[in-house]
Amino acid sequence: MPNFIPLHIHTGYSFLESGILLERLFDVAQKYNYSYLGITDFDVMYGFPEFNALAKKNNIKPIFGVDLKVDENRISLFVKNETGYKNLTKIIAFKNKAKLDGFSLKLNDIKDSCDGLICVVPTEENEFFKTINDETRTKMFEFCKVFENIFIGISEYSVEEISHLKLIMDFAKEYSYSTLPFPNILYLNKDEAIVLDILDAIKRNTTIEEDIKPTHLKEYLKNFHEYTDYYPVESQLIFDDFLKLIDFDFDTKRGELINFSENEDSKDIFIEKIKEGAKLRGIDLNVPAYKNRLNHEYKVIKNLGYINYFLVVQDY
Repeated sequence: MPNFIPLHIHTGYSFLESGILLERLFDVAQKYNYSYLGITDFDVMYGFPEFNALAKKNNIKPIFGVDLKVDENRISLFVKNETGYKNLTKIIAFKNKAKLDGFSLKLNDIKDSCDGLICVVPTEENEFFKTINDETRTKMFEFCKVFENIFIGISEYSVEEISHLKLIMDFAKEYSYSTLPFPNILYLNKDEAIVLDILDAIKRNTTIEEDIKPTHLKEYLKNFHEYTDYYPVESQLIFDDFLKLIDFDFDTKRGELINFSENEDSKDIFIEKIKEGAKLRGIDLNVPAYKNRLNHEYKVIKNLGYINYFLVVQDY
């Protein structure tokens, strides 16, 4: 199993927060030989379909997640199974409604919709990890009461911050939390850091100087060895446990169209409607050109499962 997976990737679907386009992401992932990728855009799932399609095209396994602020704390929720996917859609819908109503999302709001989700709590994005104390213990315990599967996501720290990283690792060990390498990834190449400053200027409706020095220097996608050389070996081994939790296929068919009739076979009704329509328009269905064309269109509609749909909307 892999010793590192880029899980905490934000794409252009995180509006004005990331410089990553999905097509380019997969180009770089192929260059670095990554076999798994995870996305965690802020508050949205819009990127899932394109992410899934490109993952299939590039023979890379996709992992679906979202970043959220809950009780003013940042968490990443990953889809574990079909139940988790449905619950994540509920949470996002609730988040959007709360935002429209002028409220922030609370952990209590989503506690009944957490089945099938994996929670990763990133260290750098949360104030309660700035100092390891009673608040750290309390916050993590609150998340544990709601989520069955929870990890501490270890962010990237500078050389000067290594002592703090050790405190986090000691805390995780003392309270039996699994730690997962979880660097924040907002752009693809080291020389593209300025993109984040440009996005920030757009967000604040300001300008930037031509000779400005980038302020985000580490949030780019690195190669496998750069990550494995940095993170403790015991954290790298946790990716195996993380992947074993996931059993999800984005392409699963969800929901069905309603039946046009409870008493009659929809196919028989559809065929009769076709005959009526042809007669009304003076079309002779014994003419090979008409017959062959009609048979072709009927098979397409039938194979796609749209017979009931056409019957329902026939009056529009």
